[in-house]
Amino acid sequence: MKTNSDLVSVHAVVVSCLLAIVPSCGKSTSKGDKEQGTAATPEATKAKPAEPEPAPKLPALSPMTFDAWGIKLDAPAGTRVINVSPGDAELKMPDNAELSTDASCGWDIGIDRHWKADLASFYDSAKKDSLEGLTFLTDEKTDDGFTVHYTGKAPIGPMWGVNIGRVVGDRLILCSAGMNRLTKEEAACVLAVCRSIAAK
Repeated sequence: MKTNSDLVSVHAVVVSCLLAIVPSCGKSTSKGDKEQGTAATPEATKAKPAEPEPAPKLPALSPMTFDAWGIKLDAPAGTRVINVSPGDAELKMPDNAELSTDASCGWDIGIDRHWKADLASFYDSAKKDSLEGLTFLTDEKTDDGFTVHYTGKAPIGPMWGVNIGRVVGDRLILCSAGMNRLTKEEAACVLAVCRSIAAK
């Protein structure tokens, strides 16, 4: 007959064996669990940066002159000076003319010859437009003139505007087109032509 001390000894041996067989209670040691525990987390897919929009394609420009105003510029081949309207210097009425760029730039480009003294006021006016959310792509002003190129939203969609002034002697040549309701491509063409205006 076994005594209580013998039963205690047997119980201790059983517990020791169980601990040797199951080293950690409550932890799974299956192969599948081990593989899941060591699996690498896939890296998040990185979004590629957006491709920049290609610049609008411009027509080939060639040098030309407007002798009556003492200026030179680059314009699409075949461009002529049209609709010349002399002003009155005594009454401070500007001279007006157009460049026949309708077929190449989408509009005939208007050029007006004012006075250098009015540079600051014309620059301020060049930045005013009723388009919503105006964004100025170029806004430059120096003693030799200014360049204002912008975009904004009209009821029919996005529109672009170009206003440029160039000082030639004591006069200020203003250049723009289409009442500043241009497409992106038209604005790029007008900008290239107007920017090229300089003293002959």
